[in-house]
Amino acid sequence: MPSRPALGDEPGRSLPSSSSFVGTAPSAATGPSTIELPRTAGAPTDEAVADPPIQGIVPGPPTGTGHAPQDPTRVGETVGPTDDRALPAGRAGRAGGGWRLVRLVAVQVGQLVRARPWLLTAALCALSLGLGLTGPDTPAQEYRVWLFEHGGARLWDDQWYGGHTIPGYSVLFPPLGALFGAQLLAALSCVASTVLVARLLRGPRARRGHDLPVLWFGVVTVADLIVGRGPFALGLAFGALAVVGVRERRWWVALIGAVCSSLASPLAGAFVLLVGVALIGSLSWRRIWPLVGAICGILVSLIFPEEGTQPFPALTYLSLLTLIVAGLLVVPRRERAVRRGLLLWAMAATVFFLLPTTVGGNITRPATLLAGPMAAVLLSKRPKILLIVAVPLIGWSIGPVQGALATQGDPSAASSYYSGMLDYLDRGGPVPVGRVEVPFTQAHWEARYVAPKVPMARGWLRQLDSKYNSLFYDGTLTAKTYHDWLLARGVTYVALPDVPLDPSAQAEAVLLRSGLPYLQLGWSNAHWKIWIVTDASGLVQGPAQLTELGVSSMAVNFDRPGLATVLVHYTSFWSITEGNACVFKAAGNWTGILASEAGPVRLGTHLSVDGLTHASELDCPTDQRVH
Repeated sequence: MPSRPALGDEPGRSLPSSSSFVGTAPSAATGPSTIELPRTAGAPTDEAVADPPIQGIVPGPPTGTGHAPQDPTRVGETVGPTDDRALPAGRAGRAGGGWRLVRLVAVQVGQLVRARPWLLTAALCALSLGLGLTGPDTPAQEYRVWLFEHGGARLWDDQWYGGHTIPGYSVLFPPLGALFGAQLLAALSCVASTVLVARLLRGPRARRGHDLPVLWFGVVTVADLIVGRGPFALGLAFGALAVVGVRERRWWVALIGAVCSSLASPLAGAFVLLVGVALIGSLSWRRIWPLVGAICGILVSLIFPEEGTQPFPALTYLSLLTLIVAGLLVVPRRERAVRRGLLLWAMAATVFFLLPTTVGGNITRPATLLAGPMAAVLLSKRPKILLIVAVPLIGWSIGPVQGALATQGDPSAASSYYSGMLDYLDRGGPVPVGRVEVPFTQAHWEARYVAPKVPMARGWLRQLDSKYNSLFYDGTLTAKTYHDWLLARGVTYVALPDVPLDPSAQAEAVLLRSGLPYLQLGWSNAHWKIWIVTDASGLVQGPAQLTELGVSSMAVNFDRPGLATVLVHYTSFWSITEGNACVFKAAGNWTGILASEAGPVRLGTHLSVDGLTHASELDCPTDQRVH
């Protein structure tokens, strides 16, 4: 039985040129793609150099030119007049030989990187890890991995923001991060993305073609590692795998890539779906349907929502629209799939700009990685225009890296920075001394090192912070509103570090340093000042005392039958594991517990049908849900 033809080997059924960005490579049957880098006259075709050997240090003579072979001993030799001031023959030979060696090694390395661009990505990732470059999102990913390492897959986390869901952010990154390490996993994801993008643009076996776009992507993708966008980097790699599966008619590869992309990052999964919609009309349904698998992670994010809103500045929105409009002007009309994709992106961005959502400005994230390589593909025959647009595109690509460079050498990135304050706050028992507020630092490492020991009023997730802590962003922060906020969030301690702070924390720090009547200094050292909220009422209101607060569980002891409100957010996945009681959503989205007898009551979070359908909220009689 004849083997299944590869893409491009079957005239009339190969991926159309309008899908160049999803991997249309030049082939012998279909001819070169309509969007490709120009070839130098006399240069070999992609097929001829599909798997070029890595030649020796001295390249062979050009073939078919009629020129005599070049003397390898004269490579790099300076030719010019000589006089009495010339170097001695021995020194000149050694100097010339050194320069020849450097030049030839550089050529060899260039050829190697051109053939295997993932080596460039790997080298940059190794440099980033070696220098310890970590962006503001790295601590959050490290904390999520810590949660998995110390309890496996979790539905809920009590240590940030008074409780929030976990799976909707990323299903795959925490377990894989626990296996490889969060930063190493992000680095491997970046390398894998470069491998797959090169395969999309060049074809399965080619080692050359589209060199500038591939190398450009190989550099800018490292930004995900530096900034700390590990889940998105993992989702991007799986998303590229999905498109490779579509391109090469391997439906199972496309399906696995699409599902895993969305489970790694719902945002990456959403862009896989966008690519699938853009390909409708250009490819048959048999090729596209596996991309529907990307809906899996989006469904998980809807079942376990993080809630809140992500800011979407008008300037960011206008910049993205400008980029999309420029793309539509450059992309030929025959490239229908690409043009549809750009229009869909513009429509989605407009929706997220007008409607507050958890996505917000994150809709622009792929632009920082793909805009430059796309421009290099589209403008390959217009080098002057490419040179002009390259400057702002490079600036946009490296812009997110500035945060990592700004926090380089920040002492709060070391766990030892927190040892003194944690010795004061963490008594080592099951009952925390109280919730602590730490004004956001610029590096955000408090979210990783404080949360495992003491429940935090905040953490590091901008969407949730904008929902629960809007006074730090809307200009309403005063001594009175701050006091009200501390009491409403169940905060007992406020800890101010001496490192640079996030812009949203500057006004809070000014208030703390000015002295507030409801705060009493309880402890300090060279790096920290910790105040006690003098009129804090703790985390339980009603005839009960908190006896335990775990990451995904809590326990209270009732003095008598009645109702108590625990200042931990309610979730429909709470279930009673001990005691005769029921649980419900109390005012302020806190957890209400109605006990029919005195004694201990323990709650845990578990995946259940009642939790998924919110039927558990009906367990408590509504007429008794009052103090």
